[in-house]
Amino acid sequence: MVQNRVYQHFYYLWLLFSIVIIYSGCNQASKLTKAEHPQLTDSILIIANGLPVSEKIRFINSAYVKFTPGADDRWKRYNFIRGVYSSQREYLKASDYADSMIILTAPLAKQGKPYSDDLIKSLFAKGDTQLGLNNFESAIKYYDEADDLERIGANKGPVHFFNYNIRLATGFYQQGNYQQALSYFKQVLENKPYNNDAWLKFTFTQAQLDNIALCFSALNKPDSALYYYDKALKYIGQEQQKFTTTDQQRFIDLAKSVVYGNKAKVFLTVGRKAEAEQLLNKSVELSKNDPGDESIYSREKLAALYLERHETQKVSAMLDTLKMWADKPQYADHRMQYLKLLAGVSAQTGNFPKAYQANQQLLLLNDSLAKQKSANIQENMGRLMAYNEKVSQIGRLQRDKTLSRFLLGGAMIVLLLSAFILALLWLNFRRSRSNVRQLKLLNDEIQIRNEDLGRAFTALERSYEANARIIQLVAHDLRSPIAAMRNFAQLLDGDTLPVVERSNITRLINADCADALSLIEDMLNNNASGELLLLEQFELSDLLKQCIDRLLVKAHAKRQQVEFAPAQVIINADAEKLRRVFNNLLTNAIKFTGAKGMIKIDMHVTKTEVTVSIADNGIGIPEDIQQKLFDISAGIKRKGTSNEPSHGLGLFICRQIVEAHKGKIWFSPGVDGGAVFNVTLRRYLA
Repeated sequence: MVQNRVYQHFYYLWLLFSIVIIYSGCNQASKLTKAEHPQLTDSILIIANGLPVSEKIRFINSAYVKFTPGADDRWKRYNFIRGVYSSQREYLKASDYADSMIILTAPLAKQGKPYSDDLIKSLFAKGDTQLGLNNFESAIKYYDEADDLERIGANKGPVHFFNYNIRLATGFYQQGNYQQALSYFKQVLENKPYNNDAWLKFTFTQAQLDNIALCFSALNKPDSALYYYDKALKYIGQEQQKFTTTDQQRFIDLAKSVVYGNKAKVFLTVGRKAEAEQLLNKSVELSKNDPGDESIYSREKLAALYLERHETQKVSAMLDTLKMWADKPQYADHRMQYLKLLAGVSAQTGNFPKAYQANQQLLLLNDSLAKQKSANIQENMGRLMAYNEKVSQIGRLQRDKTLSRFLLGGAMIVLLLSAFILALLWLNFRRSRSNVRQLKLLNDEIQIRNEDLGRAFTALERSYEANARIIQLVAHDLRSPIAAMRNFAQLLDGDTLPVVERSNITRLINADCADALSLIEDMLNNNASGELLLLEQFELSDLLKQCIDRLLVKAHAKRQQVEFAPAQVIINADAEKLRRVFNNLLTNAIKFTGAKGMIKIDMHVTKTEVTVSIADNGIGIPEDIQQKLFDISAGIKRKGTSNEPSHGLGLFICRQIVEAHKGKIWFSPGVDGGAVFNVTLRRYLA
């Protein structure tokens, strides 16, 4: 029953927006074809909106017979009738009219407004009917389609203020996911999608405050729920004097009635029954002229309170009003409450046959509703048949006046025991099914966590192994230059060396220092490769040209030729880290290519990727080390063609950076000798 309250808020807000749409229709009249009659249809809809529910559809159908409606005119009629059926919970009929709205506007949407807007509203309307039928998956599908069209057309405005997020909130609430619904209702309230329309702001704000309170109540947080109910009532009290029309005052009374009824439910939960009764009486008084079923909720709670106090006359008086709604097939929740009250008051007044009959109908109704959700409820049919048989036996035996009272008492005991056993079985079944579902969810979550921990542990092991290899490599490579510098320093300490030898020793010390600094720089680059990527969009060919220009001096020193074939392509990447990659690959190409050698840089672009190839005709790479090129290994260190040093860290760092960009780096032998290193990266697609 509480779930329907949130959906009612949703429906009332939609009615309000229907009126906004009607009044704004004149602004788009110039964009309609001559076959449309916007002023006429808007007037018809305004009149129909003020009629009783039973007269609305008949009036609008008879009015439309008197002229030839255009496409937009027919759409307004379909939408209005859909809204009437939705308000009466006849969602299957409402869904048929939503289908007609979509079929009508889909071919016309390409013509632009208002037909494109109408298609978006039609898809949302279809989703609303599916939400009313509890077809959540179907509702989300239509909401997504409408939201996509809305984003493409940039159709954002007050008319669409309760589009995707508020519908998701309503769906989550109906599913029982109250925490998620609470998050979305708060989000919708913070967005304030009502521009400068004061009435729209008022209706929207009070409704969302009440919805948030409903979520807290469902989450068993009465203090938070009462806070938001009080906040809603305070807001209504501060703003209501601004709105003076009859329709506005009727809406304000109904809004206060809703909040009073919901707040009373929280009072009943925490045992504050006297305060709850006062609020329920206020709610009933304020909504007594409501054509909808809003006042029925409060009457049901009030009658249950009277029944608890054995005030049977008051309960019986209220049952007459409640029966009108209980007899409508689409109001199963009201019928259940009516039957519970009828069974209770009949038992308290000694009318046990009537109590039996009400209990039987209640069991059948519960059974029917359960069958809609699960096919496993069939086991209860045997018990129902046994119960019916016992009731029949009581009816036959009542003809014997001597035994009637005895049989009636026995049947009552049997009925109560049967109902108690059925209730226990049903509760145990629900609890076991809920426990199994929760255990499955917990097992799935634990498995996912274990997999994540396993991956993290594997990555940590790899990182530890890589760091251990780096430390060994650094210790090995730094020992030689530091030891050499120490020996040279001892030689320079004396005054016996000639000037020429001192100059040679100084040159050797500088070379060893440069070698050590190069190794340290590689280590720092390795650490920096693990940092977060600072992504930006840039032209890849510009970055490559910067790297080439920076290293041309080294290439010219060895009289090498460098050819670059650029291609225009933009990527989203960390420019500084990629600069290290290409600097390292170009440095290696120059280092391992002899004098007068050739280095070529090519770019190959596809729809989604770009591959940079750096090829040289140098000394190539032996087969025995090709498989471990991108690993940390002391065995792959080689000197360049001019005895340039190498530490074996550069390609390992390149691989880390490229893979962090979701890219790929690999090696292939050159056609005429030498080596080709390829780097593939994703293109930026706006």
